Amino acid sequence: MVSFGALRANVHLLHNGVKQGFTQDGNLFPSNYTGLSWLPQYHDLGLIYGCIAPFLGGWRMHYMSPITFLQQPLLWLQLCAQNKCHWTVAPDFAYGFAARRMREALAAGRAPPEMDLSCLHTMQNGAEPARPETRRDFETTFTPYGLRSSWFEAGYGLAEHVVGVSWLHDYIESRSHPGLAAVGAYSTFDKSLDVRIVDRDSCIEVTEDGATGELWVAGPSVAAGYYNQPELSEAAFEARIKGCLDNKVYLRTGDLAFFENGYLFICGRIKDLIISRGRNYYPQDLEFAAQQCDDAVRPGCVAAFSADETAHDGEVVLVFEIRTGREAQAEAIASAVRAAVTRDAGLAPTRITIIKERCIPKTTSGKIRRRATRQALADGTLKVVFDAVYDDRSAAAVALPDVDAVLASSTAAALRSSVADDEATCDYSEEVSTIRYLFV
Repeated sequence: MVSFGALRANVHLLHNGVKQGFTQDGNLFPSNYTGLSWLPQYHDLGLIYGCIAPFLGGWRMHYMSPITFLQQPLLWLQLCAQNKCHWTVAPDFAYGFAARRMREALAAGRAPPEMDLSCLHTMQNGAEPARPETRRDFETTFTPYGLRSSWFEAGYGLAEHVVGVSWLHDYIESRSHPGLAAVGAYSTFDKSLDVRIVDRDSCIEVTEDGATGELWVAGPSVAAGYYNQPELSEAAFEARIKGCLDNKVYLRTGDLAFFENGYLFICGRIKDLIISRGRNYYPQDLEFAAQQCDDAVRPGCVAAFSADETAHDGEVVLVFEIRTGREAQAEAIASAVRAAVTRDAGLAPTRITIIKERCIPKTTSGKIRRRATRQALADGTLKVVFDAVYDDRSAAAVALPDVDAVLASSTAAALRSSVADDEATCDYSEEVSTIRYLFV
């Protein structure tokens, strides 16, 4: 439940952050501050950051449809250049998509669009974890078109804090956790914001530099609670740090985080953490390694999780969607993915399940529902293409029965009907699916 006071406070937070990022290099904040957004306006980031905050701030805005972006991703950047936009915001996949389309155009000998991106002061990466590989790819591709060296801004937020918590107009990568980009810093936090790292079990604040704990937040942007769920609201919105005399209440974000040299880094969701033989592994690391291994693995459609939610015995399952037409190579792809994940993430999956397109569970905001995927796998409701368990001692795969073969015909029909006919033949199937999962 978000009050008008919390909404007003968060918009004020966004305004201060935008001005701080723009003026930190000695620039004067322009009276004609201009942005462009293609994010759907029914998504919290598109609504608040793309509409409400600009309206109340008196900024100029330009908009385009998400579907237009999918069909012509380079048009997004052309319009930014044409309208002399100072900022834009998009999820991580959008930057990789635009860079890929530009490389394809160059490889095909098509003249790239004329555009000068030097007007863009800030391009925020929001709604998804910011991958350093995506940033480097985008920067390498578009630097010849005037892209500033200081274009990148990573942000962090959650609905329980309206939308935004913190952001950093600089690229700072963690030394202890390579691949993590800082999303804030003590020096840039709004004065109304109180951010702490706390041991989730003892509720004692973690003050050691680099030590990981749960991120707790207090401030006027915190929501009032979950509608008609008093017990859950009390647990999440009324947390108190043990030993603090002021008895201040905090929001438990459910995210693992740490401070390193004053910079804030987000590791991932606590509930999704994989613990194997006493070591912590973040599922997104395994998922990213898998989708980078082979282009048959659909980006953003990979889930890694413990085989047993309560066990820490190293049994790890990896589920991912395979592109249509590559099913015959599933066994070889599974072996390659397992090797890549073991090499890059340091943990070997003990079971790999390959499923058909557009059936992995996701939230309405586009996040992988790992626990729901585990349950769907157990229930036999996923459209399985290949399923194998691996014996670590011999590294041999043992094929499991085809789940589709035992599904009831009504269930199979329902799964097939979940994909619209026009999407099934769309040339931009991957990106349409991503938008559908992210914002619909």
